[in-house]
Amino acid sequence: MLQLLRVILDRPALVILCCLLMVGGFTGGLKDSYINPDFRLYFSEDNPQMLAFEALEADFNKQDNLTFLLLSDGGVFTEKALVLIRSLTDDAWKLPYARRVDSITNFPRTISENDELISDDLVGAEFVFNERSIEVVRKYALEDVVASRFISVDEKVAVITVSLNLPDDDLDATSKLVGEARKLVAEKYGAESGIDVKLIGTAIINMALQEAVERDLGFLIPVSYLVIFGVMYFLLRVVSGVFITIGVITLSNFVVLGAFVWSGGILTPGVSTVPNMVMIIAVADCMHLLVSYYQYLRQFEKREALERALSINLKPMFITSVTTAIGLLCLNFSESPPYRDLGNMVAFGAIVAFLLTITFVPACLMLLPVPKNIQVGGPPKSHEKVMLSLGGWVSDNSYKLAGVSLILVLALASQLPKNDLSDNWETYYDETFPVKQALLVQENQLYGSRFIDYKVLSGEEGGIYSPRYMSDLDSLAAWLRKQPKVGSVTAFSDQVKKIHQTLHENNPSYFSIPGNRELLSQSVLLYEMSLPFGMGTEEQVDLGKASTRLSVQLHSMESDEFIQFDKKVTEWVRQNTNHLHLSEGTGLDIVFANISQRNLESLILGTAIALVLISLILIFLLKSVRLGLISLVPNLVPAAMAYGVWGMWIGRVDLAVSGVATMSLGLVVDDTVHFLSKYQHAKNTLDKDVYESIRYAFQTVGSAMLITSVVLALGFGLLYGSHFSPTWSLGALLSLTVVFALVVDFLLLPGLLVLFDKSSSNEKSEEVTT
Repeated sequence: MLQLLRVILDRPALVILCCLLMVGGFTGGLKDSYINPDFRLYFSEDNPQMLAFEALEADFNKQDNLTFLLLSDGGVFTEKALVLIRSLTDDAWKLPYARRVDSITNFPRTISENDELISDDLVGAEFVFNERSIEVVRKYALEDVVASRFISVDEKVAVITVSLNLPDDDLDATSKLVGEARKLVAEKYGAESGIDVKLIGTAIINMALQEAVERDLGFLIPVSYLVIFGVMYFLLRVVSGVFITIGVITLSNFVVLGAFVWSGGILTPGVSTVPNMVMIIAVADCMHLLVSYYQYLRQFEKREALERALSINLKPMFITSVTTAIGLLCLNFSESPPYRDLGNMVAFGAIVAFLLTITFVPACLMLLPVPKNIQVGGPPKSHEKVMLSLGGWVSDNSYKLAGVSLILVLALASQLPKNDLSDNWETYYDETFPVKQALLVQENQLYGSRFIDYKVLSGEEGGIYSPRYMSDLDSLAAWLRKQPKVGSVTAFSDQVKKIHQTLHENNPSYFSIPGNRELLSQSVLLYEMSLPFGMGTEEQVDLGKASTRLSVQLHSMESDEFIQFDKKVTEWVRQNTNHLHLSEGTGLDIVFANISQRNLESLILGTAIALVLISLILIFLLKSVRLGLISLVPNLVPAAMAYGVWGMWIGRVDLAVSGVATMSLGLVVDDTVHFLSKYQHAKNTLDKDVYESIRYAFQTVGSAMLITSVVLALGFGLLYGSHFSPTWSLGALLSLTVVFALVVDFLLLPGLLVLFDKSSSNEKSEEVTT
C-alpha cells in the first residue's frame, strides 16, 4: 500500500486528473435528480399499516387531498363569506387532478318529493341571500352531523376539501397542483377579500416536507462551508489546507449523490442530511492527515513529511472509515427506507472520502508549495502546546479524571429513562411554515389535525344493507364521539338515518336505521340517484356494498397514544358488536405512529450488531483483545450521555432521533481509533510505558482530535438552525454526542488504559530486564 502511495506522490497531476474524471462520471447522474416528497416512500412494501392504507384506497378511492381553510372574523354565515366560499368551491374544481370538491355551499341538501329524493346545493348559484335564507343555511349546517364538519364550532372557519387523483407517473404533479392552488388564493382570495385562506391536506404536507429540505439545503450547506472554512483556518492557519479539504468535501458529495441517483435511488427528505454528514466525515479524514503533515514539515522536507504522515495515519484512517461505514450500514435495520438510504449513502461517502484523502489530498499537497508559516525546526503551534500540556496533566491525574468522568457519565446516563418513544409529525414544523399555521387552525378551531380510517366489513356482498350491520356501525360511531380527543366521526350510518328521516317528511322520530333490509337498500339507492355528478357515495361505500369507510378526526396526540386509541377501538368492536369486522386502522398518522415504535426496536438490534462488528475489527486490526474491549467504553458512553441530556431537555425520541445511536457509533469511533493507534504505536514500536504512550497520543493526534471534534460539533450544531424538527434534532443530538466523545477520549479513556493496560506494560518491561 505504501508503494502505491509513493506512486501517487510521483504523479500528482495524473492522480488529480483521474479523481476529477471519476467524480465527473458520477456527477452526470445528478442532472435529472429531484426530491420526491411522497410520504409513501418512508414505508417498505411489506409495511402492514401501509398495506392496509393501500387496501382502503383501492376500495374507497385514493386519499390524496388538498383542503382550503377559510377564516372569517365576522363569521362564515354572512353573504360575503358564503359568496367567497361558493366561488372558491367552483374554482377548486378547475385545479389539476381534482375529482371532487366538498364544502358547505355545495353540500347536497336532500328533500323528498313524490317518493323521490332530490338533492341540490345548500348554497347554489340561484340562492337568494337574505337574513332568513342565511339563517336556514346556518341551522341546517350546524344540525346536520355530516355538514357540520365543514364549519368550525365557533362558526369562523369554513372547510373546502378537494379530493385528488394524482398520477403515479408524474413526479411534478403535487408541485404543479400546490402551485396552482397557491396562485388561485393569491390572485382571487388574498387579504383584500377580507378572508384569510390557509392550505392543508396530504398534498400540502408532502410539499412541506420537500420545501423544508430545500430551505435547509439552501441555507445550511453554504453556512456549513463558511463555518468550516473559518474554524479550520483559525486552527490551522493554512489557506491551502482549508481549500483542499473543501475540495474533498465537494467531490465526495458529488460522488455519493451521483452514484445514488445512477443506481436508481430516489432522493427523499429523509436523506437531506447526507451532504452535511459526508462533509463532516471528510473533514475528519483530511484533518488527521493535514495536522500530521504540518507537524512533520517542521522536521523533514515536503515529500518525506507526506510519506510519514500517510504512513502513520493510513491504518487508523482505514479502520475509522470501515468502522464508520459499518455503523452507518446498520441503519439498514431501520423500518423506514429513507433512513436505510441515509445509512448506505453516508457509509459509501465514508469510503469515498477516505480514498480521496489518500489520493487527491497528497497529490494536491505535492503540487503546492510548503506554507510560509511552517518552517523546518519551527516552534509548535499554540493548540499543539496545549495538547502537550494536556497530555502530561491527564497522564499524571488519570485516576482522578477517570473517576470524575465516570460520575458524569453515570449522572447523565441515569436520565435515559426520561426519554419517551413517541412521534408527532405535526411538531416537525415550527410556525414559520404555513403548513404549521394551518395545522394550528385545524387543532384549535376545527376538529383536530389527526385522522384515522377504518374499513368496516359486513362479511358479504350487499351486507351493508343489513339493519344489524348498520345499527352496529351507528353504535360504534356514537361511542367514538364520546371518546376523549375525538373531534369528528364520519360514518355512512349517519347518511342512512338522514335519508330515512327525509323520506318521512323530515320527521325527527325517523332519524334512525330502517328496520328491514329492503327499505334500507331502497333508501340508499334513491339517495345515490339523487346526487349530482361527481358527488357519489364511492368515498364511503365500496362497489360490492360489502363494506363502508369510517373516518375519525382527532385532536393532537403522540404516536403511542394514537396506537392505544386504535387498539381501544378494535377491542370495543370485538366486545360490543356482532356484525362488524374492523380492518386495521390506517392513514398517514397511524402509519407513522407504528413505524416509529418498530424503528427503535430494529435500530437497537442494529446498534448492537454494529458494536460487536466494530469491536471485532478493532481487536483484529489493533491485534489486542484488551484494547478492543477497552474501546467499547468510549464508543458506547457518548451516545448514552447525549440521550441522557436529551431526556432532560426534550424527552421524546422520534423517528429521526431514534437512529442517532447507530449513526453516532460510526462517527465517535474515529477519535478512539486514532488515539488508540498512536498509543499502541508508542507502546509497542517506540517502547514507551503507558504514561508516556498517553502523552505521545496527545502530542501526535490530540490536535487533530480537537480540531475534528470542534468542526464536527459545529457542523452538526449548525443543523440546529433549521426550522424542521427532524433536521435540528438530529444535528443537536449528534453534536452533543461528538462533544461527549471528545471528553471521554481525553479524560476517561487514558484512565482506563492506565488501569487495564498498565500490567501489559509492566510485563513487557520485566521481559526486557530479564
